[in-house]
Amino acid sequence: MMISGSLSAQVTTDWKYKIAITIDSTFIDDDLVNWTLVFDQSFSPVLTQVNGPLDADGAAPSLANGADLRFSTDTAGSTELAFDIRSWTTNNDPALAECEVAVKIPFVDKDDYTVIYMWWGNASASLYAVGDPFGQYNAYDNNTIACWTDGGGTSQRKSASYTSTGSGGVTQGGVTGKIGKATHYDGSDDHYALSGNPIGSKRAYTIEFLANSPYPSLDVGEVIYQEVPSSHSDPTIASLFNYNVGGTLSTFQAVIDDAVSGILEIVDGTPSASTWYHWACTFDGSDDAELFRNAVSKASNTQSIGALSNTDKSTIGAKYTGSYDEHYDGLLDELRISSIVRSDAWLKANYHNQFNSAGFLTFCSLPDNNFTLSDPTICTGETATITQSGSELGVDYQLRANTNDAPIGAPIAGTGNPITFDVTPAVTTTYNVLATNDVTACATELSDLSTVTLNALPDVAISYGTPNTPPSFTEQVAISTSAIEAW
Repeated sequence: MMISGSLSAQVTTDWKYKIAITIDSTFIDDDLVNWTLVFDQSFSPVLTQVNGPLDADGAAPSLANGADLRFSTDTAGSTELAFDIRSWTTNNDPALAECEVAVKIPFVDKDDYTVIYMWWGNASASLYAVGDPFGQYNAYDNNTIACWTDGGGTSQRKSASYTSTGSGGVTQGGVTGKIGKATHYDGSDDHYALSGNPIGSKRAYTIEFLANSPYPSLDVGEVIYQEVPSSHSDPTIASLFNYNVGGTLSTFQAVIDDAVSGILEIVDGTPSASTWYHWACTFDGSDDAELFRNAVSKASNTQSIGALSNTDKSTIGAKYTGSYDEHYDGLLDELRISSIVRSDAWLKANYHNQFNSAGFLTFCSLPDNNFTLSDPTICTGETATITQSGSELGVDYQLRANTNDAPIGAPIAGTGNPITFDVTPAVTTTYNVLATNDVTACATELSDLSTVTLNALPDVAISYGTPNTPPSFTEQVAISTSAIEAW
């Protein structure tokens, strides 16, 4: 299978397999532009099935690091999508394989299903550079400032900016997260100090993350993300858990403080302990803030805020006011910061992507590619019949020249029984068969090949010797040939 059209300069030949990924419009409240879909191996058994993309020694494997993955909006592969392979590890036991991938989709329709296609199966493919139009950085829209896919780490996925230094023994992606891996913060001294300030003097913003905290018995706050001014006074921007005396969780808070006009604070009471939540805080850059838990607005507040000071130090997992304290205790995953107020529909799509994968996404299964093909032998000019050992209803089978995947004749519809292809090659030729689901357009190449062998006809140009004298009835004449062909 070949992807063609508006692609990069990389050689793009012989992508053998593809599956369709469908987003259910039931969960899309408004059209979304340049929205990022994220999935891991747990989202569909299609990813980890025997002979699927993560089966290293199966019939349709991807490259071990996912270098041959590609995504498109159409079944022909003519419009490619930017994507970020956060991790991709195949395994001979596909149930043990792992992956985490983000794909930017140009348009997600609120009125109809949105379908994209994942391609793989090109042994000569290589990973895109991070800054390539289809590479890692461009898998997120231009309003995304930073994205820590594991909830922290020394680098983030949107750009080379905002590198960080870990302290206290914190390990990026050291535990299983809600999607892929997450980072555990021990509540004692684990945190990341950033090299820059993602929000800084910017006004409007959205902070999103997934958090799972045991809520220990502490009469203090636990800061998940904060930025402070150069005075290192109370945070200009902070998202934190607060606890009352006795350790009962009191609130989850988001705080914006201009240190002059006052504090804009929004509070959500009593989320459950040891439970994954999707949190989001939006600020319009002037006087309005809103807090969302699992895409539901839980609190909002209005307070006129003056110009925010340029922040001097940003931290994940702790508060900084000259020294680090109020460390977060729990798991953190998929921390994103944006330079705009994300819409309710955007936040809802993110929530369902991360918490409702079975309903939100559908990965189509590949056709069975284990049918075998016969290897007929014919004489030149004759027609060969290639027999395929079986077929599936609802699947079309296209015979192709194996050298360049050029189609031979029209596709044959599966019958649930063996099917045949007729060919008249001029030389000995090898063929493959592409199986395509009629409904989903999921396609795979059969693992077996057919070689049609040609035997040449006898040479009719052989000459015969001529006797010197006409024979009489009693004479014997010797006639010799110029060549003798062996059969």
